[in-house]
Amino acid sequence: MKTIKNKGHNMFLGMDINIIIVFSHILPGILGFLAILCIINGAFDKQKYLMMLGVGLFALAAAIPFIVIPFLG
Repeated sequence: MKTIKNKGHNMFLGMDINIIIVFSHILPGILGFLAILCIINGAFDKQKYLMMLGVGLFALAAAIPFIVIPFLG
């Protein structure tokens, strides 16, 4: 039986998969959920600063995998 070797560049080589999962799935999910709660609470209570905090958290949750993961390797 032959073994197939990967000759291409793998950017995740040597990285701990648990850290990747935290920054790509878990943390954005938690931040996104908190952002939705802030947006809803701010809209119902007519608090613009809380609503803008929710929008900022949502943007951070969407951007954090693209910002953090390339610097881990």
